[in-house]
Amino acid sequence: MYYISYKNEVLTKNTFTSLIEEHYQYAAKELFTYLANNNTQKLEKKIKELQFKRVVLKKNEIYTTVYIHKDDFSGVKILQNKKQQHFLVMHYLDDTLTLTDTREEHYLHEIAILDYLIVADILILILLFVFVVKLLYPLKQIAYNLQKFGDGDYTIQLEQKSNDEIGLLAKQFNKMAQKIKNLIDTRERLLRNVAHELRTPITKSKLALEMLEETPYKKILTQANYDMDRLTNELLSLEKIQQQQNLLHRDDFTVETLITEALSQLLLQDETSIQVRIDENFAMQGDLFYLSMALKNLIDNALKFAQTLPIEIIVKKKQIIVKNLGKSLEHPLAYYCENFTQGEYARTTKGFGIGLSLVKTILDKHHLSLHYSYTDGKNIFTIS
Repeated sequence: MYYISYKNEVLTKNTFTSLIEEHYQYAAKELFTYLANNNTQKLEKKIKELQFKRVVLKKNEIYTTVYIHKDDFSGVKILQNKKQQHFLVMHYLDDTLTLTDTREEHYLHEIAILDYLIVADILILILLFVFVVKLLYPLKQIAYNLQKFGDGDYTIQLEQKSNDEIGLLAKQFNKMAQKIKNLIDTRERLLRNVAHELRTPITKSKLALEMLEETPYKKILTQANYDMDRLTNELLSLEKIQQQQNLLHRDDFTVETLITEALSQLLLQDETSIQVRIDENFAMQGDLFYLSMALKNLIDNALKFAQTLPIEIIVKKKQIIVKNLGKSLEHPLAYYCENFTQGEYARTTKGFGIGLSLVKTILDKHHLSLHYSYTDGKNIFTIS
């Protein structure tokens, strides 16, 4: 903007200077006849018509010659001082005439005002830029903190530096964030306390079951006890990962090791219920305990909701794919990744509604993604 204003100013001044010089040359031609004929009366009249006036050049002022024409008896010069004012100097024999246009001073004043206006425009633009930056900076900080809040940092509090709309927004956000944090803390304390309190009766029931004789009822109680123990472990794992109380222990291992570890956590009565195909045994890095837990839950879901067995586990192109033949999901995948949510047809199937939530949480902590698709009657879950 400044460059454009500067160029515009230079162009204006150059155009003005060129027109002034042409005007002075025209005046010299008009006046020279009367000066050569020594016709003083007509000369003065013509000077007034052209709106010129007689002046005397200052001895201590520096003048620049912008136009000159000489012959044996006469000469014409156009001079310019530091203030950009022009002067017409004509001589014929011993007679000398020095003039200036009475309107030029007004024109120069207008150009000076134009210069001031350009500078004022630039200053206004700078002030507007500073004002906009000052206005947008808090919004940028708010957007950054909102993103952190959305990523799970519920301790975020916005600074309240003003009492305007932005300050009011920050105040209301802080209230909302605090309420959400309190609700989450209450929920997590409840889950943690319930999970810990369940440990004792589960352990006692395990000991009691060992003393019972083998009966169909013992088998039912054993399965129920196993389900309760698994739910407790998943609740504790979910709570720890969400609060990062238990830092991830990152190790290097292969995807084959991960699948083996995940399958070992399942109580499989029939190993033919799962088909595993590893096209590429690629290397991975992460917490083997938690990743195998996530994959185990994914496989367990596929087994529970499969209409026919076996289910498939396929490894290729740095992806782990779990497929089963069954009904498609009733809701988007994100719905099932919330705690304690199940589809309608899952109500009659064993499960607590935290399986995919735990899977998603663990994968997010490892910067891995979970995708779902349904093709040819098969549910396809892909870890990328």
